Amino acid sequence: MGTSEKTPARFGLDSQKPIQLTPCLLIFSLWATIPCLHKSDSTTQQAEQSRQQLHGILMQAPAMICIFEGPQHVFKLVNPPYQRLEGERPLLGRPIAEAIPEQPG
Repeated sequence: MGTSEKTPARFGLDSQKPIQLTPCLLIFSLWATIPCLHKSDSTTQQAEQSRQQLHGILMQAPAMICIFEGPQHVFKLVNPPYQRLEGERPLLGRPIAEAIPEQPG
C-alpha cells in the first residue's frame, strides 16, 4: 500500500475553488461565537472573560490580524502589526472603503 497523504479540508459549492480552513477562519469563528454564549449571568461573565482573553492573544500575536464586521467590513479589531502596515491612519470603527480608499473593490 502507498503512503496516505493528508489533504486540506475542502468546502464550497465549486470543488475547483474550495474554502480551506485556516487559523484566521478559526479565530473569526471563535470571535463570532462568544457573544452567542450569553444565557445567564455566570455564562455572560465567562463569555466576556473568554472574549478578553482572545482579544489579548490577538493583540500580542506577531502576525498581522484584523477583524471586520458587517457587509461594509468595518474594522472591529486591529492588532499592532496590522496597524504598523497601515501607518498612522485610523482604522477602528471605520469601513475598509473609507479607511483604506486605495484598496480595490
